[in-house]
Amino acid sequence: MFKKITALLITAAVFCTLFQFTLTAQGANGGIKSVALSKVTYVYNGKVKTPAVVVTNAKGKTVKKSKQTYTVSYPKGRKAVGTYTVKIKFCGAYKSKGTVKKTFRVIPRATAVTSVSADKSSFTVKWKKLVAQTSGFQISYHSNNSAAKTITQKGTDKAAKKITSLKSGTTYFVKVRAFKDVTKGKKTKRYYSVWSAEKRVTTKADGQQEPAKDEPAQDEQDEHDEPLIPVEPKPEFEAVRTADYYYSSLEGAVADVNAQTFTGAETAFEGAAAGICMQEDGGAKIVLFRNADDVPALEINENAELYLNGFTLTFSEAAYLTFGKNLTVENGTVAVTNADSAISQSGSGTLCVTGVDINSKITSTSLTHRAVNITGNTDIKYTNINIDAAVCRSITGIYASNAAKSVSVKNTKITAAATNTQGTEIDAGINAYNSDSTLIERANITISVGNSSHTTYGMRLANAGSIVINGGTFFCENTNADLGNGIIVPEGAGDLTVNSGSGCQFTVFGKKRGMSSTARHTTVNGGEFYSYDMAGYFVLDSDITNAVFALKNSEKYTTVKGTDTLCFGGPAAGTKDAVMNLTGCSIAKPELLSDGSYSYSDQAVYIVSDYGYHSPKEINFTDCTFYQSNYHLFWFSQPTATNTCSTRVNVIGGKTAFYKKNLTQYTKNEIKGLVDVGGAENGWKALRNKSTDAVGNTFVGAGTPVAPSADNELYLTDSAGVYFDNSFIL
Repeated sequence: MFKKITALLITAAVFCTLFQFTLTAQGANGGIKSVALSKVTYVYNGKVKTPAVVVTNAKGKTVKKSKQTYTVSYPKGRKAVGTYTVKIKFCGAYKSKGTVKKTFRVIPRATAVTSVSADKSSFTVKWKKLVAQTSGFQISYHSNNSAAKTITQKGTDKAAKKITSLKSGTTYFVKVRAFKDVTKGKKTKRYYSVWSAEKRVTTKADGQQEPAKDEPAQDEQDEHDEPLIPVEPKPEFEAVRTADYYYSSLEGAVADVNAQTFTGAETAFEGAAAGICMQEDGGAKIVLFRNADDVPALEINENAELYLNGFTLTFSEAAYLTFGKNLTVENGTVAVTNADSAISQSGSGTLCVTGVDINSKITSTSLTHRAVNITGNTDIKYTNINIDAAVCRSITGIYASNAAKSVSVKNTKITAAATNTQGTEIDAGINAYNSDSTLIERANITISVGNSSHTTYGMRLANAGSIVINGGTFFCENTNADLGNGIIVPEGAGDLTVNSGSGCQFTVFGKKRGMSSTARHTTVNGGEFYSYDMAGYFVLDSDITNAVFALKNSEKYTTVKGTDTLCFGGPAAGTKDAVMNLTGCSIAKPELLSDGSYSYSDQAVYIVSDYGYHSPKEINFTDCTFYQSNYHLFWFSQPTATNTCSTRVNVIGGKTAFYKKNLTQYTKNEIKGLVDVGGAENGWKALRNKSTDAVGNTFVGAGTPVAPSADNELYLTDSAGVYFDNSFIL
């Protein structure tokens, strides 16, 4: 009996030893994979904060708290703003893990901007007053062309600040956040709330005739001349890593923003793919913490800001981002493949895109791709849109349809390249129509497609109440056909203004046309207009100052014949009453070729009145420089019984200059020798060319005589003529 009992005891001892060894082995080898708090940042609300402890083992399973696994100790207080340490002490099978410390913090409540009012060189911002757990406030403001400045205001007795020494007529963006200084021992640490929503304010202009423009300083110009890249995340945004809620996927964060429940916020910061920061106004800021790959279609239906944080959001094939209310997308990359869009609007809100790379790869012949497809107010700045289309139906960088109230595109680069596009739809860098107003500022657009019948535009801006283009570079070609327009503004648009100056130089090239405008009134202040068919084409009232019009790329497009440098007239009924004024312009300077010769256009200035087109009422050239083409100064097309050439043309000013093909200047006597004023015919004066050298020395050209009379060549109104120094010479 004794032997049996002894054997049982030995067996039990061995079993217990083996059992204990097995448990220890699982604890040591299986081990603890992660220890985290369910939440590491709280917003102060006067209540005790107790984040749960989440422990997972090597197999990814949650380890429950018990006396055999671990215990948790929380510090006292945990209400006020500050940092708190939670101690997790492991025991039993996990005793070797020892004690792990995890911290969480409480930050001040966020305030909200209640109003911003501006004077000529200052604005005053007011915000919601906070007292509890608040030491003061910070005000951050910036314009589109200046870095953000931050002002600290200590104390909570005042909830307003006047910002001075600002530029007049300039739009600024302002936001406010609260802070709390916490002293522990000899050290003081400052805790910040999240920023308020950004508000926009424009200082009053000081009497300029033109709309106030936010001109960059001289030392800021170079950055706008270089290809634009997304801006780096600002240091202030590091604070958003401590979000209110954390998610293992971006899809989960978007789902909770839409539902406003935050039931999916289960991931600790260490493993988070995205987080949410709640805003005082009810909106949410979704923050990306790492690259998100193969993401299914996302739709954000609540007011939100998607802060990519410098990371890349890559969608699954044919998937993309849509939004139903107000959305801001910032600082990172959005990539799509064979999708209708990268960002598309499904509701009636506002879209703002800042510091974003949009990369689209298209290989579908049936796809009409619009990288940014919107129907509401749009503000797009510091954005790169790159469309790489091997084959597709059509491509557009920014598409704003007829529900858009206003479109604003600033400091944006759009590059679209396709070897072939199918169908009858257009390709365009920007295609915007039926908006109340359109502002394009410092855009950099390059469109290059290959197709024999497709119409291609750098920009097509139609039926807008007003259009302003402040600088930018626009290049458009269709490599397989005589197509490609740099910028076109069809009939029905309101006023068009093109500005080129310090920091916002304007250059446009279109293979078919550089710029074509049928706007109600066109104003051009400087800029360079190029094409290899027609550099500038204006149909209605226009005022053009200090602009350059010339043909380019004649060696590249050997199959296309350059014809008219500058054209006036068109099918619009108002053309017959239109007045065109050009001052200080350079017209038709020949292009220097690689072999040292020059390429000339057929007509330097072409005034059209045939095939249903009308010529304008009057054209005035003041202090302009004309370079001789095959036909030098004015080329009138064939008038008909319904479309006669009844245009008054005046060339005025002491700085007016005419050049021969050898680039030497004509004298006044030489001009008089080339032309003479004919007799009265059908109530008109005829201006005929006397030169026998019709190609090399022609000052004025005319079409073949047609009805109503055989001697109907070239007609100017009775009061028209050519002037020098305000003295009539012809």
